[in-house]
Amino acid sequence: MENILLVNPINLKKEIWKWEMKVLILNKWLIVGGVEKVLINYLDILKDKEDVKTDLFILFNTDDSVFSKDIPDGVNTKYAFDKEYFLISSRMKRNKKSNILNRIKEKIFRIREKIIIKRKLKDYILTGNYDLIIGFSEQFDQYLSFNKISIPTMRWVHSSINLNKFSSRRKNLLKKYDKIITITDEMEQQLLSLEIESNKITTLYNPIDFNNIRTKSEYDSDIKITSKSYLVQVARLDSLKRHSDLIDIFAKLVEKGIQEDLYIIGKGDEYVQLKTKISQLNLENRCFLLGEVENPYPYMKNARLFLHTSEKEGLPTVLLESMALGVPVVAMDCPTGPKDILGANSEYGKLIPMHNKEMFIDAVLELLNNDELRQYYSRQSLIRVQDFSSEKISQQIDSLFKQVILEHHKKNELPKP
Repeated sequence: MENILLVNPINLKKEIWKWEMKVLILNKWLIVGGVEKVLINYLDILKDKEDVKTDLFILFNTDDSVFSKDIPDGVNTKYAFDKEYFLISSRMKRNKKSNILNRIKEKIFRIREKIIIKRKLKDYILTGNYDLIIGFSEQFDQYLSFNKISIPTMRWVHSSINLNKFSSRRKNLLKKYDKIITITDEMEQQLLSLEIESNKITTLYNPIDFNNIRTKSEYDSDIKITSKSYLVQVARLDSLKRHSDLIDIFAKLVEKGIQEDLYIIGKGDEYVQLKTKISQLNLENRCFLLGEVENPYPYMKNARLFLHTSEKEGLPTVLLESMALGVPVVAMDCPTGPKDILGANSEYGKLIPMHNKEMFIDAVLELLNNDELRQYYSRQSLIRVQDFSSEKISQQIDSLFKQVILEHHKKNELPKP
């Protein structure tokens, strides 16, 4: 792993940075999601830097762009498409399966969409006078290749890479970036296996604003929980999150006599299937789908355990948020993320081999029945999260940005910024 502190900001010549650094960040949307939450955390960090001016380019404005209200003052935000367009786009996507004509229409629609995105993004970059462009999501890889002007580019990789399905085209697009940021050591190894130069890769943990989480966790007025003791999970209702496995596990725990209920926070395409499964297992009075909750932290703070069964992650923020509130975590060891947080030997929480429901059940029972062990992991959680604090990441990101700009200018024999 490359040392991201090679450039010490204190040692940089003052005249190099005598004016502010202008940064453009690109992302798909601002719906509830781990990537979007991390994006807001970074925007909060950057707003406090006197020598950084940040703009935000978002592809889609949507009805559920809940994080739009959390964009800090001073961040200029541009949407490529408005809410009305997104509704039309979503309808086209749903209808394309109905007949071949709709599939043709949808294909033409997407071709036109790509042309519009490329034009709008190009115009925005060319008029923005940016020092650094950051692709925060993969949707922009194909559009940044037009960048004929010499502006350094960075790309965040937020989730595990399926090496068997990663095309040579996607690999070549990644190679165009000056720097690629991974959020776990395992993800770095995945990129190296794609023959991406090691000096282009840096691992940087996602920043977490723990003070904000703890403050919001005290807002108990809107809680809709009546259970005195419960377990919790927070994630979008997506098949990759394996909520169905979690409900199976919970059903077995109920059979074994636990008194805790289970609350699942999040919305998504799996809602109906999960609701049906809960009914089939006769868990309607024990397992509850709360839908999307704007402030999940009071629910998390009062839980006995946080349970996580996802089969694919980057660095799951919800685990860190739970741990920041002193709530121990039991998580499946999916390819990247949980191991980086909990430790390969369960030093900071219970890490379970992927898909091993029996071991998961045993771990939950052990923690519920052993107050001393549960308190131990609560203390360990609070220790671990310090490695992900916004203050620590802020120092690293300041050095990293300046390093990427300087190296780009040196490589291309351009004058220093």
